[in-house]
Amino acid sequence: MVEAICEEATIAPFGAYEKEEEISLSKFHSTISSTYSTSTTPLLFKYRSWSHIVSPKEFKDELHKTLYSALHEQTITNLTHQKLRELGLTKLVGVLGSGAFGTVIELEGDTQKDIAFKIERMPAPIADRDKELFGDALGLKLPDGAYLGNAKALLTYYEGEVHYIENYDPNLHHAHILVGVFSKALKGSPLFGRVHKISENSEAVKGYGKRLAEALHALHNAGYTHNDLHQGNIHIGTPKEGEDPYALTLLDFGLAKKITPEGMRYEWGEYAYILKYLDQKNVLAKDLNFQDLLYSPTRGLIGGVNPYSETEIINHPFFA
Repeated sequence: MVEAICEEATIAPFGAYEKEEEISLSKFHSTISSTYSTSTTPLLFKYRSWSHIVSPKEFKDELHKTLYSALHEQTITNLTHQKLRELGLTKLVGVLGSGAFGTVIELEGDTQKDIAFKIERMPAPIADRDKELFGDALGLKLPDGAYLGNAKALLTYYEGEVHYIENYDPNLHHAHILVGVFSKALKGSPLFGRVHKISENSEAVKGYGKRLAEALHALHNAGYTHNDLHQGNIHIGTPKEGEDPYALTLLDFGLAKKITPEGMRYEWGEYAYILKYLDQKNVLAKDLNFQDLLYSPTRGLIGGVNPYSETEIINHPFFA
């Protein structure tokens, strides 16, 4: 939870802003679509730190520049910056990742640390026509403790204001535009940065494969498919002594969709290729259970006539 703990009575906007005005949805979406219609930049996990900055004004300036570089709309940037300060999140610790769909920054305040804030690069209404959350806003309704990158709160834009939302009310919030998502800043790195070491250890392949299967199972039980399953969206943690050595977190639900039988089958096929990728050193070449799970002509996830069901995958002897 992000609490409003800022002690300032009033908060002046950054710099010499023009008078704030309400942005129409059509104008906002036109600005966003024209800016990003040709963007194909992948998400880059290159941490940049501002820990060397000691001046409050320098922190403020860097935060504002980072927000604007992602949102490309001055009024929304100004209001978002003000809201973060009202919440007591006054320091930009670093940029965790930046790409076509968003910029993830780490923020902190006097009593708050490890706060990740994903700034949406293509903001859109947080709910679909049925007033149900979708895209990155979906993280607000995902279960805890299921290897899923759930959200703690959202920032939205509506009727000339930026709003902080911890609990979604479909009648009040369905027309809001998603500006950003709060979550816990994770320690570790994406899967693609760790796979070389993982692939040398059959137990690690099994452990991470099991956790990812459980994450997908939890997401599907919540009624959605991820629809963008790849190495960059799987975060490998850095566990402390006594913690789960194979902890991971499935991230980025910007392309998530309501579940269908076809979508679920396709997603398990993508999972199979990630599991295969985890074994790029081929340490499981003689493991009959691994070969059966992926390559059985009848039940295998890759090319099988009648691939294993979700429940059968979770309980497959390979993960025993």
